[in-house]
Amino acid sequence: MIVATFEIKEHEEYGGKGLAMVGRDWADPFAGMAAAHDMLEHFPKDDGSTEHELMALGASYHVRDESNYYAAKGQLRTSPGYNWSGDLAEQNNYMIQRGDGEYLRDPPRTTREDEYFESEIETAIGEARKDFDPGDLPGLLKKSQQWKIYGWMRLGYRRAKRRYAKSNRCFLLSCFMEIERLADQFIKYGEEGQRCKIIAEPRRGDARLIELPYGEYGY
Repeated sequence: MIVATFEIKEHEEYGGKGLAMVGRDWADPFAGMAAAHDMLEHFPKDDGSTEHELMALGASYHVRDESNYYAAKGQLRTSPGYNWSGDLAEQNNYMIQRGDGEYLRDPPRTTREDEYFESEIETAIGEARKDFDPGDLPGLLKKSQQWKIYGWMRLGYRRAKRRYAKSNRCFLLSCFMEIERLADQFIKYGEEGQRCKIIAEPRRGDARLIELPYGEYGY
């Protein structure tokens, strides 16, 4: 069982309502998919760093049962790597805005995963690089930094497999999609400032959402 509390907030940069996980000041409010991502693919004690976001992307390969999530959503591009590419470009921008420049911590020593996972990372990097001038690639998309992307994503993938070792991957994906559905419904009908508790059951492939009365969190 995994439990998290979320609050409806308006995104300061993009506008629109979304859910942000309470207790993670770095978490931006987004739609239901992001709530599921934060609950099941990020790990406890995550600090919002680029390294931890890369780990969460690696974890998503296991949690979303490779390409089955994208296929179930009816997306024409079911490659996880293609979908990760936007996240890599976004993390580049975050690093530059924070003033980190090209700095990305070295991951622990890792070995290659299966060829499909490795090829998806290659696809993600290749697609993300298309958004930039080849002669002026920023941050972690430079050749000298790419080995770190592989390392952190491998680490997240392996950690997710250990975390959910007792969960059938079909049930795990079902749990992810149910969190997404419940969260989107809550955002649609809720108001800014409202909070909810989401209880995820990865082994059962289920989740439930409990709306919290204002009095329970100081309003």
